[in-house]
Amino acid sequence: MSTQVYEEGLVRIYTDQVAALSVQALDGADVKHKVAEVVETAAKHFAVVKSSTEIGNLKWFVGQLRLRAELTHESQPQCRETFRDASQLAAAVLKQKTA
Repeated sequence: MSTQVYEEGLVRIYTDQVAALSVQALDGADVKHKVAEVVETAAKHFAVVKSSTEIGNLKWFVGQLRLRAELTHESQPQCRETFRDASQLAAAVLKQKTA
């Protein structure tokens, strides 16, 4: 069995969780702590999955979060900030793993 570089469906689980938090942020909730928990959980999951690589999943996760931040309409700055915060946290994990 060959190993994929990343698993889109696996990464989508966590990007969708960040998306749900971004809606809460839009409603005025402080979600920074929850975003950090999602990123931490994702990183731990990516580290143990056997069908794809940890680094590949982290890179795809960061990329998807950055893309979602860019695609979020400017009228929803809380949503955009939530995705940016998550992408920065995930990028820090990736940097640590590849250092």
